[in-house]
Amino acid sequence: MNPDKYDEVPYKYISIIKCVSNDHTADREFQEGDFVGKVIGECPKCGNKLVIDAIYAQYIARKR
Repeated sequence: MNPDKYDEVPYKYISIIKCVSNDHTADREFQEGDFVGKVIGECPKCGNKLVIDAIYAQYIARKR
């Protein structure tokens, strides 16, 4: 049995943040409590709400 086969796969979780008027888009590292639809502040361009639009996992390649 190969123990390396069962090692945890390294992922980085990313939250995509968008303005409700689509003026601004940004991404950041996932923070505990993030969920799609969560209002996190004001848009720096227009002052409308910034909400989390998507959350995804990005694979981090291991160096051998």
